[in-house]
Amino acid sequence: MKGTITVSYLQRYLRSKDHNAGHEIDYFLKLIEETGELSKALAYELVHAEGERFKGSVEEELWDVIYYTICLANLYDVDLEKWIRIKENYNNARYNPDMVYDPDGPVTVAWLQDYLYKKDRWPGYETYHDFFCKMVEEIGELAEIIYKGAPHAEGDSFKHTIEEELWDVLYYALLTADMCHVDLEHWIPIKEAYNNARYNPGIVFGE
Repeated sequence: MKGTITVSYLQRYLRSKDHNAGHEIDYFLKLIEETGELSKALAYELVHAEGERFKGSVEEELWDVIYYTICLANLYDVDLEKWIRIKENYNNARYNPDMVYDPDGPVTVAWLQDYLYKKDRWPGYETYHDFFCKMVEEIGELAEIIYKGAPHAEGDSFKHTIEEELWDVLYYALLTADMCHVDLEHWIPIKEAYNNARYNPGIVFGE
């Protein structure tokens, strides 16, 4: 599953429409708010979008969580595509020696969803609740890192850095999407077309 929406494009796109330097805490609080909205959507037996109707759905709230995580990456000048590769190569060498992180080109959302679905099957981690709870745990670790001044990775060293924690949040958000059978590449353009028509009429997703 190759996909067309790359992580690097999402970073450029969100930087062009929603980037307010010096407001990192505000964006983190929005991430918390959207995590609560996602929790609500999951609690009601998976409220799924239908057609182009997505308000209050798992599809909408998952994208909102990912949206603010990527905005935070931009605010902290984190190149996600670079650090995803570094972290995944490290993790696979340590925990998944048979798994290879090899997107064969730019990293797309669809490719990441497929890769993580094949890779991450822990004993006892079998439902979307499990991976959602892990995502919440990683958001807590992200909060701690931000509180400590958001230290950056250096070289290939990334433990307890803003790079590591941002990818960990995205990692479990994507796995939650997998477990909820959410095709993010389908729903991201729909949600962004709606948002741009309402709030950013001069911006077009995909251009």
